Amino acid sequence: MKREGSSQSAPEASRQPASFSRRPYETGRSRHMVSEDYKSDEDAEYTQETLEEIVRGIKSNSRKRRLENTIRARKLLSIEVGPPIKEFLKAGILRPLIPYVQQQEDSTLQLEATWVLTNLASGTAAHTAAVVDGGAVPVLIGALAGGDEEVAEQAAWALGNIIGEERYRNQVVSAGVVTPLLAALHHGRASSSSTSSSSASSSPSISSPVSLVRVVAWVLANIFRHKGLVMEKQERQACIATLKTLLSHPDCEVTVDALWTVSYIAVGDEEGQREAVEADILPDLVTHLGAKERQKVIPALRATGNLVMGSNDLTDAVLAAGVLPHYSRLLVSPHHNLRREVSWALSNVTAGNRNQIQQVIDGGLLPQLVEVIGQNHLDVQREAAWALSNLTTCGSPEQLGELLLAGGASALTSVLAVSETGTVGVVLSALQKILKIPNLRNEAVRQVRVAQGVQRLEALQGYVDSDIKERATEILNTYFQENTEGRDEGS
Repeated sequence: MKREGSSQSAPEASRQPASFSRRPYETGRSRHMVSEDYKSDEDAEYTQETLEEIVRGIKSNSRKRRLENTIRARKLLSIEVGPPIKEFLKAGILRPLIPYVQQQEDSTLQLEATWVLTNLASGTAAHTAAVVDGGAVPVLIGALAGGDEEVAEQAAWALGNIIGEERYRNQVVSAGVVTPLLAALHHGRASSSSTSSSSASSSPSISSPVSLVRVVAWVLANIFRHKGLVMEKQERQACIATLKTLLSHPDCEVTVDALWTVSYIAVGDEEGQREAVEADILPDLVTHLGAKERQKVIPALRATGNLVMGSNDLTDAVLAAGVLPHYSRLLVSPHHNLRREVSWALSNVTAGNRNQIQQVIDGGLLPQLVEVIGQNHLDVQREAAWALSNLTTCGSPEQLGELLLAGGASALTSVLAVSETGTVGVVLSALQKILKIPNLRNEAVRQVRVAQGVQRLEALQGYVDSDIKERATEILNTYFQENTEGRDEGS
């Protein structure tokens, strides 16, 4: 069965035939921009009256007072713990502030006002809603398209915070954020959101400062983070072309966000998956699988794992790109989360066709999966057990024989001791498939006994789930009825 990977809110499996499925696996929604100078500011301790005074100053006809008070608001909203977002919103800061973001005559005031909006949008969902309802989105997109580099960076940051609130993501995309966002990576930034997105699709070399590139990469991750994205095909292709460039950027933070974005695209619809493969992103993913930095390896793993959750030809493309040697190396990583995610990715490969399964066998990964099961990390055991179980469903009798040679029946039997009904059911089904093959049965029975399988199966007869009870009883009665007095070997 091809399945989605573990996450706090895993989406539905992409396809679920009767006996197997492939599935996907799953950084923060918003970012608060901190000012280094608020600590020395006299307004570090404030009252509601102070905030209302600042808002009155922002409304002033004096350019000097407007700027001074916008800076005061920015400093207070840059406090890392408990910035007065709610209080400023209550004081009515949005109405006088947004026009300062819209105007371009005073770039210093525009930058400070945009910074204030950024931090107002970094709070709770209600705070973000207030910013959106105040009409900030089109104004921020205009600042992204028409401001200088500093203003564009700040506007992108503010929009990223709004997009991070999932319910506003499609609204911001439909308002035209993609073209100026991608153009912000280059000196020839688009002058308006009406510019055709095709101009960015070729994704020339990035010329913007790394701080701006980091923000753009993070905003792209927020755009693609959740399912249900509504975006024009041309815009999506432009984003993927840009991601191809970002994947080779020298800055680690940029690369990591780009990798996560690819992983989100890879868990989406098949059209997006194919566009990513056609953009020649696979070699970059494979390169990052071999990175020294674990923060790169994990999203590269998820991206490739999500792609092999798709159709067989997508899985073939991932295998042809050379992921299996990296998977083999990562299965012996000292980091159990890497072993878990590799095992999950392999479970989607072994849910494929027999040629794909044979590549796993030829790569020497079956003994490694067996060893991983014996390491007693439940989440790793679960994924590795799925990988072996899927092989018993989709593999040939000869391939099941290879599984037995690697000690697969013994390893699967050891997983019967876990308390997860779904995992136990998968293992019982796998053992039944192996035991049904006549020329494999004797060795399978021996491995089950060695792993204290009779004792474990008898214990499952008292399991709360009726299906588990029935399967355990059927296996015992069919294959272990004789000589049960001796129970398991070595017990």
